[in-house]
Amino acid sequence: MDETPQPVKVDLPFASYRSTVAAEGDVLHYEREYVVKQVEVPAAQAAAFRKLEEVIIGDEKSMAVLKKQ
Repeated sequence: MDETPQPVKVDLPFASYRSTVAAEGDVLHYEREYVVKQVEVPAAQAAAFRKLEEVIIGDEKSMAVLKKQ
């Protein structure tokens, strides 16, 4: 393993998201958890919701870099 994505953790009143990537031997483990705390998001928290979306999309596009042995 040459590079792994940084862990992500976001905790908001309406949702939380966390993500980790770890290498154990020859196995790469991705762990992601998305928890919806409120089904409806108040309009006052629309900017926070958009930021959460950006974080999740960015995390899903991140990559682990493997090196050849």
